[in-house]
Amino acid sequence: MNEASRWERPFRIEHYTISRGTLVLRSLMADGRDTRVEIGFVGVRRISLPTNFDRVEITRKSLTDPALLAALEPWSNEDLAYFAFQNDGDYVVATGFSCVEDYGDSRAKSRFGPLPGLW
Repeated sequence: MNEASRWERPFRIEHYTISRGTLVLRSLMADGRDTRVEIGFVGVRRISLPTNFDRVEITRKSLTDPALLAALEPWSNEDLAYFAFQNDGDYVVATGFSCVEDYGDSRAKSRFGPLPGLW
């Protein structure tokens, strides 16, 4: 089953580290909300995302694209998943993701940190 995770709030890419395979998306403090949401991906091998989102919907799908599978050959021994976003063509290939909601603002440290170069 491909269950989706959804957040109806704006997000941006907060941090991406190629060498550590880490990607963090952070919600913007908008619409009078007093919480933020962070989505952390680990084992990131490929991404195709815009830098900002009006909302986020992530669905785990099977890796089926032959060109993408060929590009991922060096990591074929890893348990990779294809995480599709709400817009066709937007995706993250990674070993997994998790999310956290807290009362931090845009200047607060990440729950997925410390992240190199930021904090």
